[in-house]
Amino acid sequence: MRRKPRRGYLGGEHDYFDFVDIDKLSVLEMWGYAEKLGYKEANSVRFWLKYGNNFDRQCKCLESDKDILWMTKHIPDNYELEIYLEHLDIGLNQDPQSNIISRIKDLGGEVPRASDCVEGEMEENDSDFDDLDNEVELESGVLEVDIEGRMKGQSIVDNFTVAEDVLKTLQKEDGEADVMGNDSKLNNGMESDGSEKEGTNQFEIYNSNTGGENPELKLGLLFKSRAEAKFSIESHCFRRGMSVKFSKIDKSRLRATCKKQGCEWFVLVSKVQGDEAWKLCSMNEVHSKCGWTYDNTSIKSSWIGKTFMKKLKENPKLDPGAFRDEICRTLRCKVSMSKAYRARRKALDLLHGSNVEQYDLLWDYCNDIERCNPGTGLSLKLIDDEESGLQWFQRIYVCFSACKRGFLESCRPVVGVDRCWLKKSFGGQLLSVVGIDANNNIFPIAYAVVEVEKKNSWLWFLEWLKRDLDIEDGYNWTFTSDKQKGLISAFESILPQAENRFCVRHLHTNIKRDGYASIAVKRLLWAAAKATTIPEFK
Repeated sequence: MRRKPRRGYLGGEHDYFDFVDIDKLSVLEMWGYAEKLGYKEANSVRFWLKYGNNFDRQCKCLESDKDILWMTKHIPDNYELEIYLEHLDIGLNQDPQSNIISRIKDLGGEVPRASDCVEGEMEENDSDFDDLDNEVELESGVLEVDIEGRMKGQSIVDNFTVAEDVLKTLQKEDGEADVMGNDSKLNNGMESDGSEKEGTNQFEIYNSNTGGENPELKLGLLFKSRAEAKFSIESHCFRRGMSVKFSKIDKSRLRATCKKQGCEWFVLVSKVQGDEAWKLCSMNEVHSKCGWTYDNTSIKSSWIGKTFMKKLKENPKLDPGAFRDEICRTLRCKVSMSKAYRARRKALDLLHGSNVEQYDLLWDYCNDIERCNPGTGLSLKLIDDEESGLQWFQRIYVCFSACKRGFLESCRPVVGVDRCWLKKSFGGQLLSVVGIDANNNIFPIAYAVVEVEKKNSWLWFLEWLKRDLDIEDGYNWTFTSDKQKGLISAFESILPQAENRFCVRHLHTNIKRDGYASIAVKRLLWAAAKATTIPEFK
């Protein structure tokens, strides 16, 4: 009986490659290592992985990225892999992709050659790990790859795919690049005169305007930045009821996996060499053992704020409760009230800017007021921080020149003074002064923002108001207020001759709070307030 010849490896040399990045390992990377060994012809080598003691039965041909992924799953304890290179006598005219390796130089890589030879007939690789005796004599022809670390908990992806655009790009004529590094603008497959190139295979560019709400992920998809790639992956997952986690985020890679245990879905995005763009290199778009996640903890308030920013732009008065209902109805998931509140605040910050950014513009605001409206009463008060050496905002007073002239020339000396709370994160009080014009309409005079309502802040405000309106001691002037804290004593100090009157509506509110809420009391109060003579008042 004629025995089948056994596979063996004779002759050759060996070399080492250290610090191999396991996440970037692919067939193209293997060709790069082979070229560093001197193999220049395209498709002139075949890679064989020895994973046991018997070279004849325990070796695997590495022909695709799926085989590379299988290899990274079976890294031994010493983190060393023995890879053998088989030299193939293939002419340049036998393979239409023979220029692939030579084109790698255009993308900044390097490729192989081999003088090693595998003798004997090649058989189907067995997947068993039987520890058989090694009957084949091996010479020193081993390429040992030392891989730092292994993929922990990574399942074998059966339907792992690699973008065909990667190979097509390497076959471009005249070394045309798919991504232009000039000002980080992406080439869209068009000539300089606007005509479309013939025979080029450009990658698709992600458009946040058209695909932002429900993006489709495709192999070879290009993103402007890592943040855009991360946001599009999150949008793709959350719109489909998936929970996602990012197992790797660094300067050159972004890897996303499904949170459900046992699911093999993943997406790998890498930075394009020599450009600011990022490209979706590999993915497994099939979900296994996954259903719709109604309690999706992967959804963060920052993503919600950016996604639903248009809702608040269309309806700025949308309260947090209604905003939360809109989120739950759209995404079909549970969102807590606190998360909805934070998302709403972040969305408003994206629309109008944050409070810190607004306060940073106060100097520019004051300069523009003085330039556009000369004669305006303006005061910006800051406090010094001795520890940090910085200045912090405390108060601002504004009395526009146009409002000041309009009030002095056409309005009666009757002024209303009031305050209200500022509900932003920094708080504070808004003080305002208004008059009444000839049509009995409200006429704005001045306003101020102070840290808190107290006598000192009212004294500062009234001092500036007295200066702008040319009030001496308050004689023939009437001020209406609501008995604010420190205001009455401030009037006595700054404007001792001024008449002080109180708002009837606020008085009625105080009477109701004390237990007199009947309609009869309300009518009597307003009748007494409108009386112009003593008999009528009585």
